[in-house]
Amino acid sequence: MMRLIKLSVEEFESDLKLDEYFSKELPKRNPPGLFRFTEGRIAEGRIVPGETILFSYRNSLCFITTAKTGRMLNTYMPAIEYPYCVVIDLPPRKVNVPIEDLELMLQEKADFKSL
Repeated sequence: MMRLIKLSVEEFESDLKLDEYFSKELPKRNPPGLFRFTEGRIAEGRIVPGETILFSYRNSLCFITTAKTGRMLNTYMPAIEYPYCVVIDLPPRKVNVPIEDLELMLQEKADFKSL
């Protein structure tokens, strides 16, 4: 299984801010790799430990990792705007693949259809 998470330019105003988030901020969290997300982003039971997580930013795949946990209530760093979280493996692999190229690769591997 695979999950694509689109990261917002409102949250990360530059590539530098995005890189700092993954290389400096996530490792310092308790637990390390704690990724918080908003309501409605990932439904309950829709992410499982060991699942591949693809992060995209500005129409490019930018980081690849795996989930250490499923979706959880965010009791570690509570915030109204981020009620849920997942812990990811660190460090994530940094890549730079246009989303269109990713779609083509997945279509070649399997009968993948973009929604």
